[in-house]
This record gives sequence, C-alpha cells and structure tokens, in this order.
Amino acid sequence: MHSRSYPTTRPIGFSPLEISTRVLHRVVDMHASEAAFLWKQRDRATYAPHFALRHLSKLDARLLAHLEGLTVAGEAGWRAAQAGLGEADAGALFAAAYLAFSTQRAQLMTQVLRIAASAPSFDRPLQAALAWLDLDRLQPTLDRLSASDVPDFRRLALVTCTAHRSLALSLLSQCLRDDDPVLRARALRAIGETRQHKALSTARETLSDSVPICRFWAAWSVALLGDTTGASVALAASEELPNLQVVAINVAMRCGDPLWARDMVRWWASNPSLRRTALRAAGALGDPAAVPWLIEHFDDPAHARIAGESFSMITGADLKYLDLNRDAPSSATDDVPEDEDLPWPDTAAIREWWSKASPRFTKGHRYLTGQPVSRAGAIRTLRDGFQRQRRAAAIELVCASDASVLFPVDARADWQCGRLAL
Repeated sequence: MHSRSYPTTRPIGFSPLEISTRVLHRVVDMHASEAAFLWKQRDRATYAPHFALRHLSKLDARLLAHLEGLTVAGEAGWRAAQAGLGEADAGALFAAAYLAFSTQRAQLMTQVLRIAASAPSFDRPLQAALAWLDLDRLQPTLDRLSASDVPDFRRLALVTCTAHRSLALSLLSQCLRDDDPVLRARALRAIGETRQHKALSTARETLSDSVPICRFWAAWSVALLGDTTGASVALAASEELPNLQVVAINVAMRCGDPLWARDMVRWWASNPSLRRTALRAAGALGDPAAVPWLIEHFDDPAHARIAGESFSMITGADLKYLDLNRDAPSSATDDVPEDEDLPWPDTAAIREWWSKASPRFTKGHRYLTGQPVSRAGAIRTLRDGFQRQRRAAAIELVCASDASVLFPVDARADWQCGRLAL
C-alpha cells in the first residue's frame, strides 16, 4: 500500500510569536498624538473653574492609557513620541519625557533634556512628566540632576521632589544657597509646599531680598507656615509680578491677619480701578457680609463672572447646576482669559436663592464653598470642589490643621484620590 503525500500549506493568519512582535504604527501614532493632546487639555484643566477631581480622574485615565500604549510599543512608541517634538509641541514633549525617564535610558533622557532647554514653554511638560512617574524609579536620575553644574537641571530635581511632596532637607538647603535666583525662588516656594519648618528662618531672612520673585515666594511660604507677616509682604511683592497677583491675593486673604485682610478688601473696593481685585479678594476672605455687594456686580459685564465665582467660593452654590446662570449678554467680551469658563450669573435667580440661604450664614465668619472654614470643610472641598476652589481649600487645610504638606491639587488624579482615601 502506497502512502500518499500531501502538499504542506501555510496556516491562515499569524502565529502567536508573529502577533506579539507586530507593531501597528497607525495605532502607535494615535497613542502619541492623543497623549500630547490630552496632556495639554489636562494642563489647562488643573487651573479651570469648571473641572473637579472626578473630571481630572477621567482625563488622567485616558492619558495614562495612551502612555501605556506607547510604552508597550517599545522603540516604535519612542519614535512616534519623538516625531511630535519637531513641532515644538508641549504635549509631545510631555509624552517623550515620560517615556524617556520611565525607561531610564540615558540617551533618550539626554535628548529630551536638550530639547526642553530650547524653549521656556517646555519647562512645564518636562516637570509634569517627572511628577507623573514613581519617585523610586527616578531617584538615581534625580541624584545626578541635583549634582549637575546646570541650574535648570538642579531645579528640575527640586521641582520633581517637591511635586511628589518628598523633598529632602539636604537638597532644599543646597538650592536655597544657590547663586541662581530662579532656582533659589523655587526652593523658597518649596518651603511652603512641603511645610519645611526648619527652613522658616531662611524664608524670613529673605523677606527683604532684592530679587522680587525670591521675596515673593519667601513671603508666600512664611504665610503658609503660620506667620501672618508673610501675607502683606507677598501682596506687596506681587505688585512687581503681575502673573502672581492672584496667588498673592489667595494667600494674603486666607493666611493674613483677618482684620488687616478686611481692611484691604474695603480699600480695594473703594478704588474703581481695583474693583476686580476687590471682588476676587472678597471671595478669598469668605465673609458672607460681602455677598449683597457681589450680587450688585452681576449685571456689570466687566465684573459679573468674577463676582459670580467669588459668590460661589463663599456660598458653595454651583450656578450651572442650580440654574442660577444665564446666557452671555450681547455686550460681553472674552478679553479676560481667566473668566472664559465661568458662568454668567442670573441676578434675579440668585437674589431669590440667597434670600432663602442667607440665614445659615453668619456675617463676620469665614466660609469656603458653603461651610465654615475648617479642616473638615477643606477636605470636603478637595474631594468635591472645582479646581480653583480646591486650590483655596489646600491653603485653608494647612491653616486650619497641622497638615504635613500643601495638598497637590494638580498631581495625578489617582495619587490625589489615594491621599484623600477615595
């Protein structure tokens, strides 16, 4: 009996080995572009008045998924992330830095650092990428950066450790003695963020520094560490630093002497050219006695939205959720970027709401999002409030309790939830 031979044929499809090694470049490119886009959206969201932690959590989960896709793709992932760097895109720099430092490959890290040094706009995405990585994985690199002759590298090490709220006193002390004023200013800020009481004397000594940015952050940290004199110095220093005036008002009204803070609000309110400052400061001070005055500004297109935000900061009323908002008036302009995402308050509806809600507020007391300023109220706002309210709550928490650090409201959302035990 003769055996019959059959021709061998290749199986249809791919073997498991072939599947595991194939790269779908179109998908990898999508991961890179989406990661870059989402980081820019996320970076803006951390300062937005309509984003809460629950929104950040969803956004961060999407961003992490695309970063994981790039990581799994290996060299193809790096090439896709690298391709966006030629467009001077901050989001692409974030994705590339995340990949480079997560793998700890010296050549890739060096390339990212070189590109980041080419434009000031790359500072934030580079710092954010390192803040999103586990500190243990970064420690060898941070040790090298902190010992570098390049001030920007030493500052990157300081900022990363501060973002993780794990700053060694030795590194802080080294940076406080540095000749570079930008690095020294960042170290002075870190004193308050990480609540380094042992460095308080250094911050106090810097309150008369000739460099405004150093003087400002020294005063800011002094105020956060419980010395009310820092509040007035920070406010005065911010006159030379327009970009920090909102930060100055926030810390001055919340950490300064209450009587002095009330006098400052009255003085600003008496000056028409400082009306916007007064409206913002009234919300930071938190006294419900200012609410009727805030409502008076709801029909003024130039001040309506900032007055509405201060109203919500004190009362906790979500204007959109409670249908207390209206369409923008025909005379409205969007020439103030910080007002862009704020609702337009409906004067009549809010007057009616306040007539019912006002009995539960006591004039002369301070409130944050509808509750008397306290540790419990600050934690509640950190859990449920919007980002600007959460920044305020982080300051109130250190003022109302012995919190070990300033709560990082722009950190990775899953890490924030862990701190809040959510």
